[in-house]
Amino acid sequence: MSTLRGAVVGITGATGMIGRALVAAWEREGASVRTLSRGASGTHRWELGSDEAPEGWVDPAFMEGLDLLIHLAGESIASGRFTAERKVSIRASRIDSMALLLREMARLERRPRMLISASAVGIYGDRGDEILDETDAPGEGFLAELCVDWEAEALKARSLGVRVALGRIGLVLAKEGGLLARLRPIMRAGFGGPLGEGAQWMSPIHLEDLVEAILFIARAELEGPVNLTLPEPLTNREFTRVYGEVLGRPAIMRAPRWALGLMLGKETSRELLFSSQRVRPKALLDAGFEFRYPSVREALSAIEAD
Repeated sequence: MSTLRGAVVGITGATGMIGRALVAAWEREGASVRTLSRGASGTHRWELGSDEAPEGWVDPAFMEGLDLLIHLAGESIASGRFTAERKVSIRASRIDSMALLLREMARLERRPRMLISASAVGIYGDRGDEILDETDAPGEGFLAELCVDWEAEALKARSLGVRVALGRIGLVLAKEGGLLARLRPIMRAGFGGPLGEGAQWMSPIHLEDLVEAILFIARAELEGPVNLTLPEPLTNREFTRVYGEVLGRPAIMRAPRWALGLMLGKETSRELLFSSQRVRPKALLDAGFEFRYPSVREALSAIEAD
């Protein structure tokens, strides 16, 4: 897809932080954008399941004539403990929704040329200091298993003749929403600091680079897993130190692991706060993608300067 102007692009999850930025970017490129919503906010509607249609339904006009489908929809993993009920809901919002889109795609004579499906660096599990790229095997744990099944469902589109890219998204840094929306007030108040010992690796990316990377994937027609992280991961201890310096605040108030475990639950805190993922975006770099903010300091400085 060498040019994006005039392309017909369908996006799920378009009301979220990433989705809103992506819709705006595609429209700037001159693409025609369709969005799926369970309410009235999208151009088209869908439902994952109801009494009338237990397997869900999609407005048939949404998929007709699409050149590219971008699947971002999924319940937030950071909105509560990983109870058994929430795990089922989180999986359904990603895997069942992808299955629904595949069923809709299969009925078409003219299918989208490409599917870009969201995934996450959580697929690598807790890997300590190991440097990870797209060639490395998945790890263990709820999030790793979720991502494996999520990606496997998306890859079924290949049997329909659709090119598939899997965007393994890292921690997204943005002015509004995401990690910084929760962390900024604490840091500005001078109460920020490492989580536990702070030795766990983090793999963030600036929202602008994330959006540009997705556009790049479409232009270059990349396939398979693509890590969407900046090229310089860093430990949690380094991240909080750099953020404190950017804000001009101390960052020495360590949050004990045991306290976070009590607050969030052991599994949730382990998976969300203490899993170590030292991820390198090899596929993007090998394809020639250039980051606007290749380091966390550059990304945080740009965000906090606005």
